[in-house]
Amino acid sequence: MSRLESKWISFEDYSNLMSSTVMVGASVYHTTEWLLATASAFGCELKFVVTCLDRENLSVTPFLYKRKGPFKLLGSPLRGTYTEFSGPVFSSDFDIALVKEIIVSQHQFVAKICDYIEVRFREETKISGALSQSFDMLGYGADHISSLLVDLSQGEEDLWASFVGRARTAVRKAEKANLKATVVEPSQEWITQYYSILSDTFARQGLAAPHPLCFFEKIEKLSKLGLVFCVESRIDNKIGAAAIFVKGNHRMMYLSGVATKEGMRHSASSLVQWQAMKQGISDGMAEYDMGGLGIASIDKFKRSFGGVDVSHQKWVHRSKTFRLIEPLAIWLVKRGWIGLN
Repeated sequence: MSRLESKWISFEDYSNLMSSTVMVGASVYHTTEWLLATASAFGCELKFVVTCLDRENLSVTPFLYKRKGPFKLLGSPLRGTYTEFSGPVFSSDFDIALVKEIIVSQHQFVAKICDYIEVRFREETKISGALSQSFDMLGYGADHISSLLVDLSQGEEDLWASFVGRARTAVRKAEKANLKATVVEPSQEWITQYYSILSDTFARQGLAAPHPLCFFEKIEKLSKLGLVFCVESRIDNKIGAAAIFVKGNHRMMYLSGVATKEGMRHSASSLVQWQAMKQGISDGMAEYDMGGLGIASIDKFKRSFGGVDVSHQKWVHRSKTFRLIEPLAIWLVKRGWIGLN
């Protein structure tokens, strides 16, 4: 019988634990501010599972929980919530055997109530091997997320030199057209303009925007908290291209980007990326994750800025019934016939 006990704790208890203890593996996505923003925007309930040994807190995992019809979904994070990864964090660097025991304890606790459980975490964490082995042993399916990581620690000069020629050419083209890229404080008016461009982009492909306006409306607050920053390039006093970046723990991530037809013609998006990287270096960011790969045209754009391929871990546990209905649900969401909320 396991010595460990896993149980639900309140938001307040989670907040106190995270503020009073240095947790191994914690990221910007584990902050209460990020969790509150995503839970509210995507209609989820926050749940927290802590694992203890003799009343000592060893590990805690924040989850987003929601119901879809008869199904109960639990994710750290749930897909579609603009969160790269989350997963369990630990109060110390434990041995592999104890990490595995903690994961088994947490799974057995939450699996009683859920049809779908998703956990994502960074591949290069110290304990990622033990986590992966645990989820594999528990019958989770692996579906890793490929991404591109740019080294900002090399400084502006070497970073610029590492770009593929077409990236430098695109930046120079934008500058020749007298475009400038600047960091902007996102107001609700700015967010409305941004989302309009995003919606138009997906509409041209016959698709609905994958994330609701209510999520982007949280960007203003997240920016004031220092968790995100926004960069824009304006043409005729209107947004030509813009992007939103998450930052924390000396790391930044490309969350979302838009460009108008005029912005694309002048390569404004490349100028926005270059300005964001320079800002990241100025802010002490050591690395820049350019986000998921998988769409050829977008991958070509991202790869022009150099970087190396990385793969974040994604492990999913599905009930038999959920496995049957999931492909249809995904298709309906992409067509905008059912919402994420």
